[in-house]
Amino acid sequence: MRTASDRNEVIHLIGRVAGHCLVNEVLYRWYILAYLFKCLSLAKSIYVLWEIHEGIYGLRIGSKALTAQVTKAGFYWPIIINDATNLVKWCD
Repeated sequence: MRTASDRNEVIHLIGRVAGHCLVNEVLYRWYILAYLFKCLSLAKSIYVLWEIHEGIYGLRIGSKALTAQVTKAGFYWPIIINDATNLVKWCD
């Protein structure tokens, strides 16, 4: 017999996986407008942030604009805003 906490965990899990899909074993996050954003691991996400902020693009922009550039490039991870803010603070 399932308890109330089991039911709450199932509801929580369904809420977390909604909006995600697997395409050729790559995890993507999708939105209503049918855009697919590639989900990145921690190491890859830091590299993408650094590359846009300091690397070949060398934009040297703020955290909100950096987040917008990353999503415009088609990438996503749950704490993108926190990582962008930390990178910009570290660089300044």
